[in-house]
Amino acid sequence: MRADAGQPADLPAPVARLGPAQVRSADTVMAETDPMNKARARHINRLAGVSLVALAVLAYLPIINNYPVADDFAWIVKVSDIRFYEFWKLFLIQSKFFVRPAPFFSIWLFNGIFGMEWIPSHLLNVVMHGGTGVLLYNLFDKVRINKLTGFLAASLFVLTPLAPEAVTWTSGRFDVWALFFIMLTLLLYAAFMKNRSRAAYAGALVAATVALLSKESAIIIFILVAAFELLFSSTFSREPDGAAKHWRMRLSRAAVRVGPFVALSFAYLVLRYAITGALARSTSYLDLTGAPNLLAPARTMVTLLAPLDRVMFSKDTVVLLALYMGLLSAASLIIVIARWRKTPEVTRRLWLFFVVFFLATLIPVYSSFFVKGMSSYLTNSRYFYNSDIALVSLLVLGLLGFGWKTRPYRTAVIVLLVLVMPVYYWGLSRNNQVWEDASTVSRHISEETHRLLPDPPPAADLYFSNVPISRGAHIYASALEYSIPLAYGRRDLNIFYVNPDPALSGFFQDQGPAPAYAYLFVYDLETGQLALERTPPGP
Repeated sequence: MRADAGQPADLPAPVARLGPAQVRSADTVMAETDPMNKARARHINRLAGVSLVALAVLAYLPIINNYPVADDFAWIVKVSDIRFYEFWKLFLIQSKFFVRPAPFFSIWLFNGIFGMEWIPSHLLNVVMHGGTGVLLYNLFDKVRINKLTGFLAASLFVLTPLAPEAVTWTSGRFDVWALFFIMLTLLLYAAFMKNRSRAAYAGALVAATVALLSKESAIIIFILVAAFELLFSSTFSREPDGAAKHWRMRLSRAAVRVGPFVALSFAYLVLRYAITGALARSTSYLDLTGAPNLLAPARTMVTLLAPLDRVMFSKDTVVLLALYMGLLSAASLIIVIARWRKTPEVTRRLWLFFVVFFLATLIPVYSSFFVKGMSSYLTNSRYFYNSDIALVSLLVLGLLGFGWKTRPYRTAVIVLLVLVMPVYYWGLSRNNQVWEDASTVSRHISEETHRLLPDPPPAADLYFSNVPISRGAHIYASALEYSIPLAYGRRDLNIFYVNPDPALSGFFQDQGPAPAYAYLFVYDLETGQLALERTPPGP
């Protein structure tokens, strides 16, 4: 038998030397090298990218002009004290708990340019969220997965109702930045593996650095790069098939390529420890302590299947969506198991990669997932922003990538997935409504306080009673000590709470009743109006 038996006879000589893992058919090779086909593919990819960003902007358009809420005010105050030659101080903001200078730089820059005009900040968050969807689509395309499969996965992620805490609330930008640059790292690393581009490899390292400096959750970046290298090295290899599959060679090469990412993650941990004094704190986001509670992950998974805020939706509606998405997810998993051997290797490897991706995202949120859990009120839902992109990818890839290629089956699956999109859009819009309400309350309290008391005396004491601090997972006015001084452009005012929300009594202490020498503002929960009930007696 000839050594090249089984190779298509019309392949170019360089291609003919590759093994079957790299060569699927003559038609595939010709399609990938034909200039017209390449131009058409680029056009489709550009159209898909524009569509995904436009979809994100359309879905989040109602919140683009939202007023700052809660932590937003604290970040504005803290970055406004930093001069252009003091960038290093961006590493020290909230240094007791975390190191996130990259997103803080955007807050510093936008505050310097636009002041309290928040449309640019919201727009950046939304575009980056849509951009993450574009990167997901391109990652599917880079490993030669059907474009429609990638587009459906990316569209569902862009429309997920789980995202408002990360995307709508501008203080959630840390999660948006971290995931965007994680996905950019993976895409650039895939480009390096395919083209041996040093520029792409350097770009991947830079993107990984920005991801790490955006949020601690990006510490999983070296795990993801290592998994991608091991799973796809033979897919992009230019070596003979036997050599590409040799595990010792692949592990040795992976160690060299992934080593800088491991070193980068270690350097970040050293930096974090030097600044915060700990790798993790029990009161911070990165909490790795606590005894597991079996109900916590179950509750979280149900919420991930049906991320509808109970503030806006009935329990029956949440359960109905959870059942529908649960059936789709179960069908996806069954199809993966049943058709594993009949599915192209690259599809199996991408599915395994997203399994690793999902499991890795649970490491930084161990306590939130296994101990506390996420309820249907979406408390700390931004913590699972990274997990959601993996789950959506696994769902769609299982149904379409592993499923039968017959037209009736694919049509049925596509219809079932497309039906989720208007439900997600509806859920996203309703979930966003709570943040719009929070923004309205926040704006009203800031502006009405200034209108009712245009010029308080120096070092005046302002007491606020009956302020709606929280509703579900959404914090309204927990940062009055920052927002009110910002409204006046002064730092000498003293702000106090009276009868704070009992749900947040651990965070805010009741500082009332207001003394006679203080100004007392009372918020009416029924009318939504703020009134200046009492002023200090005259001289």
